[in-house]
Amino acid sequence: MARNDRFTDKVVFVTGAASGIGRAAAIAFAAEGARVAILDRSADALEKVKSSVESAGGEVLTVVCDVSSPDQVEDAVEQVVHRFGRLDVAFNNAGVNSESDKMLDTSDEEWTEAFDQTLMPAIRASRLAIPARKSWSTMF
Repeated sequence: MARNDRFTDKVVFVTGAASGIGRAAAIAFAAEGARVAILDRSADALEKVKSSVESAGGEVLTVVCDVSSPDQVEDAVEQVVHRFGRLDVAFNNAGVNSESDKMLDTSDEEWTEAFDQTLMPAIRASRLAIPARKSWSTMF
């Protein structure tokens, strides 16, 4: 049986939170007691998710952010720490989908975009989020 308090007093940062897995994760973290920062490129979409996160019981911060921009990610982490005083969990979910559904049909340009828009932003957000953690001892 799932506990409802696993993330009480934790601050969670969710990229790609406007839809799909990111939206569901933000709501689930809130239902487990987390304060949640939701990030995406669309302010309108984030506002819709914000009400769902609040309905699940979470305090929420919306941050319009293109995770492919290092400056925007850095600013987003700073906003989270300023608002909540810390950052405990980075749920790096943002990414792009290829137009092709087959690996062999995916062009080099599509692969490059996927890495630039998915893998590198996750690495960058994690690098910025780790120093923002309040306590290293709970991480390992």
